[in-house]
Amino acid sequence: MFSFKLPPIENIAFLQAKDPTLSFDYDEIRHQAHLRAFTIAKVTQIELLSFLQESLLHSLNEGTNFETWKAQISPTLAKAGWLGKSIVTNPNTGEQKEIFVGNRRLKNIYYTNMRTSYTQARAQAQYKLPDSQYLRYVCVGDNRVRQSHRALHGLILHRDDPFWQRNYPPNAWNCRCRVQSYSLEQIQARGWEVTKSAPNFQAHKDWDYDTRNLKNTQDNLQAIISKKLQKLANNKTATECLQDLSKQIQENASKYRELKELWDTQDKQRVMQLLKTPSKLQELFKNSAPTIQIRASTIDDHKPRHPEISVFDYSLISYMLDDIDSIYQDSYSDKKYIIASKLGKWYRLSLKSLADKKEIWVESLLSVDEKETLMKNLKNKSVVYKKS
Repeated sequence: MFSFKLPPIENIAFLQAKDPTLSFDYDEIRHQAHLRAFTIAKVTQIELLSFLQESLLHSLNEGTNFETWKAQISPTLAKAGWLGKSIVTNPNTGEQKEIFVGNRRLKNIYYTNMRTSYTQARAQAQYKLPDSQYLRYVCVGDNRVRQSHRALHGLILHRDDPFWQRNYPPNAWNCRCRVQSYSLEQIQARGWEVTKSAPNFQAHKDWDYDTRNLKNTQDNLQAIISKKLQKLANNKTATECLQDLSKQIQENASKYRELKELWDTQDKQRVMQLLKTPSKLQELFKNSAPTIQIRASTIDDHKPRHPEISVFDYSLISYMLDDIDSIYQDSYSDKKYIIASKLGKWYRLSLKSLADKKEIWVESLLSVDEKETLMKNLKNKSVVYKKS
């Protein structure tokens, strides 16, 4: 059995990795694209897609239920004209359609993305278990279950059976079926039997693909980029951007592994070059330090003082610096305080800027739910920068 009371890092990283992609119909994003592209059908405003991605990721991280999530996003959707009746235009064909966005559609968006995220994390965990190599199909069993799904209840097949490639749940919209993993000994002890042959079952066309997404996320993204490079081979600008993106993916994966090692190391003097110093910070700090550095001892000192911060939060620092809300500084020290919002939380990143040594060091990182909480401790600090 697996517990999802705490948000596995795989779930969060998976939602982050889904790039908001414009699409007009789910038929255009079938198969693997459903898990790789975080697309909401018939919504063609990229700002709203990004907003919904961020809000769902925050909900997954915080364990927010649907009603709370709906209340949080409704004002933004209403302001953008995306509640009630709305006219959307397909950017590819110019076709216009009237859609209605209400409680039912929002529920579909919420539960679809929560379930696909959990499905992927659950499948990856199950396939790593050395002994539990058999999977058992389980349906909820109430009067809302589809008869075709009810017929699969209790089905037991080896996890490498081709059946699971196309039929690991969810197998339709709002499907609540799940899979449990067991060893052969556990199956026999319960009086069950391995199913002799897989049934002839067909998932809904929108879910007729491998929902497990067992391949490494980095490999999947690189495969997408490779296909795009082939398609856009004659476009020099697009090719350069894709090649740069490919490099960034590799660098980000490498940086996260290094950061995780720093988090776990016993060598407290170990130092990591966390990221290249953004030119904006070099200018504001009047410091040409090439990188922002962090010591293992800094992380170790702050673990007991800031239990809300994990290695995942530290991995977000580069993203925080891409969208800084404000920067404050002490009048009597070299400390700078960067305020930024990410995944529904407010962060205060403290940096020590040593211009004479051309060094910038991470001093601390903390997070809270409300920006005002952070600002209380910055009243006596001078403002270096504020987002306009």
